[in-house]
Amino acid sequence: MYDLETDINIYDYGIGTSDAKTLFTAVIRTHPELFYVSGRFSYSSRDNYVFVIKPHWGKLLYDDDGYYIGEEEYTDDQVLTMRSEFREKSQWYLNKIDDDMSDFDKALILHDELVLNSSYLLTGETYDLMVNGKGKCYGYSEAYSYLLAQAGINSEIVESEAMSHQWNKVEIDGEYYHVDVTWDDVTPDSPGFADHTFFLLSDSKIESLSKPHYGYESDFPSRNTRFDDMDFRKINTEFCYDGGKVYVVDNNHPNKSDTAKKLLTYNAGTDSFSEVADFGDVYWFTGHGSVWKNMYMSLQHKDGFLYMNTPAAVYVFDTETDEMSLFAENTFDKRFFGLRVIEDKVYAVLADSPSETGTLQYVGDCLKREEPAPLTGDLNSDGTVNISDATILQRYLAEFIELDDAQLAVADVNLDGDVNVKDVTEIQRIAAEFV
Repeated sequence: MYDLETDINIYDYGIGTSDAKTLFTAVIRTHPELFYVSGRFSYSSRDNYVFVIKPHWGKLLYDDDGYYIGEEEYTDDQVLTMRSEFREKSQWYLNKIDDDMSDFDKALILHDELVLNSSYLLTGETYDLMVNGKGKCYGYSEAYSYLLAQAGINSEIVESEAMSHQWNKVEIDGEYYHVDVTWDDVTPDSPGFADHTFFLLSDSKIESLSKPHYGYESDFPSRNTRFDDMDFRKINTEFCYDGGKVYVVDNNHPNKSDTAKKLLTYNAGTDSFSEVADFGDVYWFTGHGSVWKNMYMSLQHKDGFLYMNTPAAVYVFDTETDEMSLFAENTFDKRFFGLRVIEDKVYAVLADSPSETGTLQYVGDCLKREEPAPLTGDLNSDGTVNISDATILQRYLAEFIELDDAQLAVADVNLDGDVNVKDVTEIQRIAAEFV
C-alpha cells in the first residue's frame, strides 16, 4: 500500500477470508503514515484464503454527528502530494527533540507540541491533524503514534467503542502508560495551553479519574503507577526545553501551590521545581470581585528566549544571561490570557476573560541573537587561527580541495581582494604569534 499497489497478492500467507478485515485494519492502524488508505477494500479468494487484497485510496466522510455518509477518493498524484506534506510537517515536530533527550522528555515534547498546534474537529483524520492542525481523537492518537515511532518510542493505539474514543499507550523504560493527547487539549481551543492530566497514567489511574476511560482492550497492561501522582501534572502550559534546562510556568492559585505564577525549571528525575522568576500577584478582577482562572500565563520559546505573559504584559527571559525583561505592554482594551509564538512572531491571546477562546494579537517579532563576526583566517571555523587554517588554504591553492563562500570570505587575510599565497604567509604569521 505504501507503494500504491492496488492488487496485493497475500495468498502465500494463508489468511482466511474471515480474517481479512482484521488483518487490513491492523496494518493501517499500526502504520499511521498510510492515512490515505480509506479503510474500505475488496478482495478475491482461493480455497477460502485471501488471494488478492484491493485497497482504496481516499477518506471516509462523516456528518457533524459522526455518522458515515460516503467516501472522498484520492488519485495517486494526490496521495504523493499529501504524503510529502505529511512528512514535512512530521519533521517539523521531530525537529523539536534530539537524541540526547530521555524517552520521557521526547514523549512530553511531542505531546505538548501536538496539543499547542492542534484543535479538535469531529471530521478531521490523521492527515488533517498532522498537516492542518485540526482533527478528532483518531487523528491525535495516530499522529502521536507516528511521531513516537520516528523518535524510537514504542506505542499502542487503544480504542474504546463504548466511549467512541481512541488514545495511546506509550512505552517508557520498559513499561506502558496511557497518554490521551486529545483530552489534554482544551476544548474549545485555548491557544498557549497544554494540559497534562492524561499524560503517562496507569490503568488504575485512568479508570478512576473524574473523567474515566473504560471499555478498552490492550495488549500491554499498565500496572506501573510511577507517574500517576507526579507534580508535573499541575502544569497546564508547555514544557520548554532550552539551554539544557526545562522551563515551565505554574498557573495555579497561591493557595494551592507555592510556585504559583512563577517561572520555574523542572527536574523530571526528582519531579521537582526551582524558582527562576516571580511575577507576584497577577489576579484578574471583575466588577463582582476577584476571579481566578487556571489559565493566565503561557510559556513559549524560540532561539534561546522564553516568552510569557501576565494579563497586562508579555515578558522575555534570556536563557543565556538569565535576564528577564519587558517585551510588550498591553495597550489594548482586553487582557492577555495566553500567548503563542508562531514562526518568528509573538502573539498574545486577547480576551475579556480567561474562559473565552480569545483572538491572537501580534505584539512583536522574536528576538534574535547577533551572530559573531567570522574570524579572519579561521577557515575551519574552530574559533582560532592556526597552522591548520594555513594548510587548508595551501590545499585550496594547489587545487586539491574547494572552499565554500564562507571560507573564501575569511581567507583574504591581507584584504587585497585576492586569495593567494600571501594570505597563507599571513595566516602562518598570525599562528606563530599565538604559539
